[in-house]
Amino acid sequence: MSFYLLEEELFNEASLPWGGRFHIQLDSELGIYLEGLKATMQRIIDIHQSNLNSKPHINKMPNIHFEFIDNSNFNARAFSYKGMEFIGLNIGVVFILHDVFERMLANRGILSKIGNIDQEDINPERLPFLTTDSQVLLEFYQSEQLKEITLPKNGIRKDYAQLLVMTAILFLLYHELTHHTNGHVELKNELTGSSYMDEDEPDTSGRITPLMNKTLEMDADAGATVLGLQAILHLFQHSDESKPFHSSFTTIEESAIETWGFAVGVLFYLSEYRRRIAQTNFQSYYPNPHQRLIMSLATALTFLGLSYNEEILWSTLKDIGQKSRDAIDKIIKSKFEIIDKEAYIKELMDQSYQKEILKEWKENLRPRLLPFARCNLAPAQ
Repeated sequence: MSFYLLEEELFNEASLPWGGRFHIQLDSELGIYLEGLKATMQRIIDIHQSNLNSKPHINKMPNIHFEFIDNSNFNARAFSYKGMEFIGLNIGVVFILHDVFERMLANRGILSKIGNIDQEDINPERLPFLTTDSQVLLEFYQSEQLKEITLPKNGIRKDYAQLLVMTAILFLLYHELTHHTNGHVELKNELTGSSYMDEDEPDTSGRITPLMNKTLEMDADAGATVLGLQAILHLFQHSDESKPFHSSFTTIEESAIETWGFAVGVLFYLSEYRRRIAQTNFQSYYPNPHQRLIMSLATALTFLGLSYNEEILWSTLKDIGQKSRDAIDKIIKSKFEIIDKEAYIKELMDQSYQKEILKEWKENLRPRLLPFARCNLAPAQ
C-alpha cells in the first residue's frame, strides 16, 4: 500500500463524522476540474511545507494531506489523526462559491468596473434565498425555482468570477494551513483532547474561551491574508492575462486589495450566515466579518512591507465590506440580514476590540503556541 493511499484512508476514517472523504468521479468535466483543484491545493501545501522546512525552526512542518469532505455544508477543517495532519474542505463550499461569484458577475450592478457590463443581463435570475448548503442549491434547480445556471456573458467578467472563487478557496486553504503551522491544532489538543479546528463549531467546554477562539481565528486569518495577498500581487504583477482585472484601478496594489477584500468579504459573510441560520450560540467565538477584513489585512500589509494609512484602510475596507454585503443582496430575492446592525456597528467601530485581541495574543496565546509552532510567530508587541 502506498503512503498516499494510507493518507486517503486515514483521512476518510477521521472525517467520517462529517461525511468522509469525497470520492471524485473522473468521467466528467466536473470530476476532472475537482481533481485538478485538489492537486493544486496539495501542491500549494507541499511548497509551503518545503519553504518552511528550509528555514531554521525548532519544529519541522510535517506532511499535510488535503482532501474534499463529502458534505454539502459550508465548512473547512484542520485536524490531525494517528500522527498525520490533514486539511479538509467540504465539497459544498466549491459549489456554493462558484454559484455565488458567477451569479454576481452576471449582474451588471455588481463590480461594474470589471469588463463590459453591457453584455450582462439587466435583471438576471436571483436565488430564492441565500443558502450555504449546496444540497439546497441543487433542490432549487430540481424544483425549477431556478431555471438555469447563471454565468457571466462577458469573458473578462467570467474569468474574474473564477479568480474570486479561487481567491476564496485559497483563503480557506491558507487559513487551515495556518492552524497547523502556528500550532493551533496542537494547542487545542493539549487543552481539550480534540485534534481538529472547526470553522463552524468551536470548543465550548470552557477550556478555550470565546476570546481565545477569536484570537486563534484572527491569527489564522492574518496568516491566510499574508499568503493570499502575496499570491494575488504576484499574479497581477507577472501575468498579462490579469491586466483586464486591474486596468481600471490606480495601482496593482489597490486592485489586489479590492480583489482579495471582495472575495474574502463575501466568504466571511457566508460563514457568518451559516453559523446564524444554524441557530447556534457560537457567534461570540468568532470576529465579525468587517473586523476580520480590517485586522487581517492590516497585519498582511505590515508583513509584506506595504505602507498604508490606517484611517484610509478602515474606510477602504468598510467600503469593500459593504460592497460584499450589497452584492449578496443583489443575487437573492429576500433581504440579506444576519446581524443586529446597531450592535454590529458598535463592535466594528470599537477600537478596544482590536486591543483586546492583541493583548490576548501577546499575553496568553503566543507564549502557549511557541512550543508547537512550525514558523516564526508574529511578534508579541
